[in-house]
Amino acid sequence: EVVALSAAPTITLTATGGVTTVTSTPMTQVGSSLVYTYAYTVQASENGTVSASVSATDTATNALASTAATAFIVDNTAPTVVLAYAGTNTTSAAGPYKQNDSVTVTATFTEANAISGTPTLSLVAGTWTASGGATLPTVTLALSSGTTYTGTFTIPAGNGTVTATVGATDTAGNTLSASGQTGFTIDNTAPTVSLAYSDAGSSAVTGPYKQNDSVTVTATFTEANAISGTPTLSLAANGYSGGTLPTVTLALSTGTTYTGTFTIPAGTGPVTATVGATDTAGNTLSASGQTGFTIDNTAPTVILAYSDAGSSDVTGPYKSGDSVTVTATFTETNALYGTPTLTLVATSYTGGTLPTVTLALSSGTTYTGTFTIPAGNGTVTATVGATDTAGNSLSASGQTGFTIDNTSPTYAITYSRTAPLSAGAVTVTVTANEALSAVPVISIDQPGTTDISSASTSGSGPYTYVYTVVLANAGTNVDGTATVTVSGTDLAGNTGTTITSGGTFAIDTTAPTVSSIVRASSAVALTTGASAPVFTVTFD
Repeated sequence: EVVALSAAPTITLTATGGVTTVTSTPMTQVGSSLVYTYAYTVQASENGTVSASVSATDTATNALASTAATAFIVDNTAPTVVLAYAGTNTTSAAGPYKQNDSVTVTATFTEANAISGTPTLSLVAGTWTASGGATLPTVTLALSSGTTYTGTFTIPAGNGTVTATVGATDTAGNTLSASGQTGFTIDNTAPTVSLAYSDAGSSAVTGPYKQNDSVTVTATFTEANAISGTPTLSLAANGYSGGTLPTVTLALSTGTTYTGTFTIPAGTGPVTATVGATDTAGNTLSASGQTGFTIDNTAPTVILAYSDAGSSDVTGPYKSGDSVTVTATFTETNALYGTPTLTLVATSYTGGTLPTVTLALSSGTTYTGTFTIPAGNGTVTATVGATDTAGNSLSASGQTGFTIDNTSPTYAITYSRTAPLSAGAVTVTVTANEALSAVPVISIDQPGTTDISSASTSGSGPYTYVYTVVLANAGTNVDGTATVTVSGTDLAGNTGTTITSGGTFAIDTTAPTVSSIVRASSAVALTTGASAPVFTVTFD
């Protein structure tokens, strides 16, 4: 039927959520039609559901029978999104990621209203820097289900943090909030590690080490991202032989520091260390910084040499007051620990107090020390107290001693002819009771006015001197007793002049004369069978 209203209809708006309401408010007619409108202003802060009802009466006073339930939503809340990433080629599904990883992003919108259009994910560099012209992708997100969208992209080269921005609006036209738009890290740098070793039970805290030492290795990774899984330390021979090297499992200590403990095996030589690890982006550990150590189960040895700068007896024996320098050359590639000492011990030595000598590093593996020879006589052994930095005690091999000699040499003299000596050559032999540093000199105090003074002998011991006996001439040369003196120096520098035998000899160069011949029997003639005559001859 043709309806005519008695008056403009009224509209009533009821709402939830604090939205502005309207009660029986007249509506505005559009032209001469039966279309009426009402302009409702939505406040910026309002959110909720609005229901509308209309009341009207026609000219016959009939009231509007009913109105369809009409409602609409007031939405002034920006939608938010929660982003989650999953990489197919990494041990950490949430990142960090490395180049060529295929990553799926899941965007879950926290919005009851639908998203308008196709949302996109834009990746923007935070600290990320490109490598080789790489760029960050923009990802188109496709509806997966409900309010969940997904997209897949490939990680480029470069390193650093990346922020994510989703471009989207809901169907009310509210722009997506930045809240929940988390990014991730791109990591294309191989982690490195610094290895340090310590042995709590040894003085050699950084190596070398010996058998049964308990060594702790500390691996400090120079990587902001975590290490994936359990890293291991593998030890390999690099000149080492003689035992079985362990593989060490490293446990997280704190931050990026891992530790492990192992026992040193038998054998000797350098060992390399390799850590097997990857970071959570899947980058394999760099070999840089993976230092090894040395295993040393060989006792060091020493060669001792002695010298006396103020004497010709540079290798001994030595006498009281000599200043002797000992040079200890250790046959050890590893350094010695602490200060080695030289202890002198009597073998057959008596008569004084033997010193203990502190040795100072001269160069390389050579140490020196100086000491003064005491009184007394006899042989001395030397013992060096030292350990190498692995803790091996010094071997006794090569620890030679020396002799202390404070006794002067003596001499025994013999002659090639029996005294008294007639004119002619005679060899005088001088036998010393110990080795001499040079040939001794001989002096002969002859009867008469001519003597032999400090003549050198010859030979290497016994020593000889050829002496000529001259006929007596009633002047410079006469018969009589000659006295021999000898002076010589032993290897320790002691000078001796004592003659133990043969220090004198007799000289007789005068022919004998007959002063009388007397016959014992007075018989003039001798007959057959008579006794032989007896004569007495008298010499002057």
